[in-house]
Order: sequence, then structure tokens, then C-alpha cells
Amino acid sequence: MQQFAQAQHDRHVLLRINYWAREVPVSERTGQWVRVVEDVLRQSSFGAHESWEAAQLARSLVQTAHPDGQLRPAGDRLGVISRSAVAAVLAACLAEADEWEISLVNDLREISLANPPRNVLSSLMRVVLDLARQDAGLGVPLSERLRVLDNKLPAGPAADRLRAVLLAKSYDADRANPVSSGTWRKHACEGGSRIGPVAPMRLAAPGAQRTERHPPCAAWRVTCSRSEQQRSREA
Repeated sequence: MQQFAQAQHDRHVLLRINYWAREVPVSERTGQWVRVVEDVLRQSSFGAHESWEAAQLARSLVQTAHPDGQLRPAGDRLGVISRSAVAAVLAACLAEADEWEISLVNDLREISLANPPRNVLSSLMRVVLDLARQDAGLGVPLSERLRVLDNKLPAGPAADRLRAVLLAKSYDADRANPVSSGTWRKHACEGGSRIGPVAPMRLAAPGAQRTERHPPCAAWRVTCSRSEQQRSREA
């Protein structure tokens, strides 16, 4: 099936593979299943013509990583494989997107995977960030959440902005996690210097009120400032 999916460019055939993949129960999904899903999502013809189906198929990777909303047991690497596949698909999409298309994805708060936009890039960004946010809530260390993005995404403004939103939305969870709190401050200070004063892509639940009055990077700018002050006092 994987070789068949890799060789296919006909969107109708890819659509049938998509139907098959989503009908496989989560308990029966394997690493090979993930690779088939990744190969289908990598086909630009599928995302261009079947944006709703592509969003649902990408979301199935999140469900695979978190069966019943929980982490997979120790030793089960399907969650790691699913995270890697989601990031790899986004990386492939970013590599084909032009700067104008990427610039349009500036606010993800209105994006719902139940009713995704025709631009599959927006949906993939949403999936990546939703998966990372759920991981944070389930206690996955920040270093592990960032590693897959660092390994897969091409360097550039889009990757920097994605990391910015990931850090901003995981602030409360990582601050309470002794394994991640120091790592969060380190990456936040480094990321803040790269994205500059422009507010990065914002993320909230679909339909949530726009109560945010500062860009997501504001939290780490305050944190970095306090860290510098603390070091000055200790010097």
C-alpha cells in the first residue's frame, strides 16, 4: 500500500486511500499506516483538490499520537512517528509554497478543521500546533516537541513563527513543568530575537473571543527581561 500511495498522483485514487486510512481503527494503526498517510498528504494534487479530506487525514495523525486523548504507553513509538509525519508533511508543503502564500497564514484562530480553508497549508499549520499544544498538556517535554520541528521544517520566517506560537501557547504548561521551564526560557529568548516586533501567527480555539491584546511573543519578552534582571542582581 505504501509503494502504491507513493506512486499515485491521481487524486481520485488518493481519495480512496484516504477513506481506507481513516476507517482503520486507532488501535490497529501501525508505523506503516502512518507512512501511507504521510505519502498521501505529500501529494500536492490531493491537498489542492481535496482540502477538506486532507485536513481530516492530517487530524487522524493527531488522533493516532493521542489515542483517547492520552499519550501512548512507554515503548510505543507510534506517537513519535506520527509527530514526525505531521511535521514532514508541513515541511513539504512549505517547500512548495511561495512567500506570498505563507504570508497569508497570519492568524490561525479562525481555522477549524471541521470546516477547513481551501488552503491546505493553513490546516497543516493548525494540525502541527494543535498536536504540540496537546503534547504540552500531557507533559511531553518541550525539547521533544521542538526537536521534531527543528529536524523537519526548513529554516526561515515560517518555522520561526510556528515555534513562536508553540512557545506562547505552552507557556503555562511548561512553566509548571520543571523539565521544560528552563528550556522554554532559553528557546523563547532566542526565538524572540528572530521574529522581531511583528506579531506571529496567533492561535486560539475556533470561535474564541479575541481578548489577546499583545502578540504571543510578549510572554517570553517579559520572562527574558526578568531573567536578565535576576542575573544582574545575582552578579
